[in-house]
Amino acid sequence: MLDLKPGDLYTFECGGVRFTEHFEPPKPAVYPTLSRRQRIMRKLTPPRWRKPLQPIRTDPLARQQRMMAGICETFDELGAW
Repeated sequence: MLDLKPGDLYTFECGGVRFTEHFEPPKPAVYPTLSRRQRIMRKLTPPRWRKPLQPIRTDPLARQQRMMAGICETFDELGAW
């Protein structure tokens, strides 16, 4: 496991192309604000029936890195590189 600190420069290779970026630690998850009706319905619903709330990721860099990783994996599987 790499011991990265915020601002460190790292390089990774994906399909023969080398990318260099600065490391930004992930920000804490932000959960959606529920309306009054949604909060009441959630409290009245048994916990085993509730779906967990999905966090909202507002960090565009983290979203971009996840997308790039997914694209690279897809291209590697297809042998497109």
